[in-house]
Amino acid sequence: MPGYYLIEQKFLKPFHEHGLAPYSNRIGFLDFLREIEANLADLIPYSEYTVTGLEQVLYAASSSQREPIAQFFGKKLRHAAPALERKHLQVQILFSGTLNYGNTLFLEYRRERLPIDHIFGRPLKNPLGGDACCFKASFNLTS
Repeated sequence: MPGYYLIEQKFLKPFHEHGLAPYSNRIGFLDFLREIEANLADLIPYSEYTVTGLEQVLYAASSSQREPIAQFFGKKLRHAAPALERKHLQVQILFSGTLNYGNTLFLEYRRERLPIDHIFGRPLKNPLGGDACCFKASFNLTS
């Protein structure tokens, strides 16, 4: 099913026996945003992408700017949602930090709490087996 899979790097294969296999098309987060803004028509239907570096982008921002930047990223992704759905893309958003799901979804990275809930909303927890899990969000990011 098309959408975003939010996953910690430690839950990918071969690091974890029940983990997801990483997709072969690897791209940085800002490059992915550029692609969906400028070259969306060129993306191959049914292709799979592993997107990295979102936590570094948010971490590099000042703490007062993280929420507005995350909201901006969420807006860009929601705007591209209809086209991404039509293309039936699969997108893994890979994190080197720890995903925490309580009242909101946030990423713990270098002892900072990064507001990825402003981007992905309240995705569904998707157990992979054992202690491995990821979170699944649709492209329209309403769940």
